Parts: sequence; structure tokens; C-alpha cells
Amino acid sequence: NKALDWVMQRSQRVSKAIDGVAAEVVRDGVVNSQALRDSNLGKSDLFMSLRQQGFCNLGEVRRAYLETSGKFSIFRAKPPRVGLAVEPAWDITPPPVYQGGAGDVACGDCGTVTAAPPPAVCGCGCKVWMMAKAPDC
Repeated sequence: NKALDWVMQRSQRVSKAIDGVAAEVVRDGVVNSQALRDSNLGKSDLFMSLRQQGFCNLGEVRRAYLETSGKFSIFRAKPPRVGLAVEPAWDITPPPVYQGGAGDVACGDCGTVTAAPPPAVCGCGCKVWMMAKAPDC
């Protein structure tokens, strides 16, 4: 143990290989789906953690990191914005799919927000748009 600690203190490469590195999973209300996939986690894991910490939508999140411990560190956006709903849980009540009209919409995969009408395909490749939710639960 002491020898391993000594090696880790002297080599950042060894330390990262053993301890791992934190992964940014949300930036300015948009999910980094690749980082979640690389960590073998789904959006449902992230959304559950957001709900447990009192978040209603992704627009309230400035940054979220998956730490090497497996827990999420989440930082609030100031001011909060509209975003893809995370509350209530989607398996209970999924957010309404965009059917046309005015208002803000959010990509059903990454959470990118745009004014309606949205483009046919989001930059992440998703074709499903949902009505964005205001930050008041």
C-alpha cells in the first residue's frame, strides 16, 4: 500500500489509471451523453441524482460531474433557465412531446433548448423535442 501511494504521488499517469478522473456530464444545462456512456451510466441515473438534490430541469444545472467515487457533484446555474424536465421521473410522467406552437423546447436526449419551432434534428442527432420546463417545480 505504501509503495503504491508513493508511486501514485510521483506519477500522474499511474494515479489516473488507478483512481480514475472525474467526468463532466452536464455543461450549461446540456447532457454529455458520451461521458455517461463511457461511465456505463444512463440519463436516468443522472436525473435521479438531480431530483434528489432538488432540481426540476436541466436548465438549473451549470455543471455536473461524475466523480471517481461514482457520485455526482452538481452546481446550480444562476439564474436558472428553462430546460429539459427531470421531475417528475419520466417513467411516471414523461415530459410532453412538442406538437407545434410557440414556446421553448428541449431536445429529448441532450437537453439543448431552443425556441419553437425546433430544427428537425438536434446537434446530438436526436429527433425528439419536448416542451421545456420552467425552473419552478
